[in-house]
Amino acid sequence: MKREAMFRASFARFASHVGAWGRQRLFVAPTAGMVGVGALLALYSSREERSDCAVAVNPRNCAVRVITTEELPHGAIRLFTGTAHPQLAEQIASELGVGLSGCTTSTFKNGETGILVHESVRDCDVFIVQPTCNPKPNDYLMELLIMMDAMRRGGAARITAVVPLFGYARQDKKDQSRAPITAKLVADMLRLAGADRVITVDLHASQIQGFVTYPIDNLY
Repeated sequence: MKREAMFRASFARFASHVGAWGRQRLFVAPTAGMVGVGALLALYSSREERSDCAVAVNPRNCAVRVITTEELPHGAIRLFTGTAHPQLAEQIASELGVGLSGCTTSTFKNGETGILVHESVRDCDVFIVQPTCNPKPNDYLMELLIMMDAMRRGGAARITAVVPLFGYARQDKKDQSRAPITAKLVADMLRLAGADRVITVDLHASQIQGFVTYPIDNLY
């Protein structure tokens, strides 16, 4: 309760400085626990009227301040979703008070996956929500790889793959002669496609984080 009161008081001071736009457009955490959700992406921005501004939340003392997108370490945030679990991405966007960026996935007549990004990601901090889970882990993985390649070629400053269920994580060692280590292969593919960081939940084996040199955040 004390932390929640600190957050509300801090936001009240902040809102008095930024005026009606700040009170109407910016995300307000209803409880102190919601500050942790904001800390997941750390910074979030409102693009409806003021694309040059964003909000920073300090999860330790609940301090809130307005910053310009030039101050963001990796540019303005863009949140995308694949077809694996769009409801999850919508919930994340709702909790953070941001909108999902536009992206269309299509399937060609020969079964190949096509991706079309509907807005600029140049110099942006891109997050893609796409678990590689049932019922089509292979299709979802390929879709994620193509999306990241599109973002990289579009000039994104940083790409984070949010993969709550990391497909092929169970194949993390050679348990038989001539068996593949597919978890390592998938981790390498994500990096090659353009991932700068991966966020996942409860990996089957934590040592998968050591398969690669880029950060894999395993949340519990």
